[in-house]
Order: sequence, then C-alpha cells, then structure tokens
Amino acid sequence: ADGVSGAIGSAVVSFIAAYFVALYLEENSNLELSEHAWPLTYALNDFFLYSEFKGATTLTVNKISADKSKVNIFVVGDSPTAIVRSGKMVFLTEPKTLGWNCPSQLPMDGIAKEHIGVYSIPLQSGYVILSGSDGIFDNIWPRQIEKIATSAKAIFDVAKTNAFLAPTKDIPFNENG
Repeated sequence: ADGVSGAIGSAVVSFIAAYFVALYLEENSNLELSEHAWPLTYALNDFFLYSEFKGATTLTVNKISADKSKVNIFVVGDSPTAIVRSGKMVFLTEPKTLGWNCPSQLPMDGIAKEHIGVYSIPLQSGYVILSGSDGIFDNIWPRQIEKIATSAKAIFDVAKTNAFLAPTKDIPFNENG
C-alpha cells in the first residue's frame, strides 16, 4: 500500500486497507478471484465510510492459493505487482487510474469496480513476485526489475540449499528438522 502524499492518516489507511483485503481474501478463499471484485469494492467503501480512518492510498495485495497453483492479485491505483521468471518479466499489472497521472485510490469518495484490477495468474516454478509502490516502480526500468528479481532468487536458492544441509531445525528453510 502507498499512502497518497498530503492526505492525513495515509500511512494508517494504507496498512488497514492492505490488512482488510488480505483478511477478506483469506475468509473468502472459496470464491474465484473474479467474484471478489464487486464484494471487495463494496466492503472497502463501507469500511471507510463508517470508520474513523481518513486518508487515501493505492494498494496491491497478492495471495497465493492454498494449493500453490496460482497467485491472486488485487490492485487499486498504480502500486504494481511484477512477476519475473528466468530473468524476464512475464507479467506486470496495469495501473488503474481515474485519468492521466491520477491513480484510483481508497477511500477518496469511494471506488468503482472498474477502478480496481483483479488478476489470477497460474504459478510456475522459478517465479519471483515483486510488489511495490509507484514510487519504486516509476524510478526503475523493467530491466532493473528483472535484475533485482534474478538476484533475489539466486540469494534465496543459496539460503535454502544451505539450510537444507544444516543439521539443526532452528535455521529458516531447513527441511531436515
């Protein structure tokens, strides 16, 4: 989540909105993602209408399915999610905007269903999923995103291999304990 500059309470709104969406997706995991768009929009509008939290935020929430076959992505505004595999970007969410350089935001005057992005992407081995604010993604080129993801995957693979070989179960990723 990315609080909109100058809006009072944006950091709180960002955290609460992301947490709210994550809880909603968890509690309604039996729904297909396309079924989430309208209920989530309605629930978020009501939540902010009747809460004390004021401010605005863009948002991206990613949830990997229980069977690990897909990642569900929920986007408001221009905080993107990218998926990189084998050093190439294979997916990037489209920004949701109200007009040029004006991302859709929560909860500014409510949000319409067409101003959110809902994606369900089949997962493949080797995928690296990166999410961030527009402030990050606006300032790095796609090739840099691919390089960051490739470096992160290499570091993760080394850490997992070393943990697997470790004799103690107190090390992250250790499958021996």
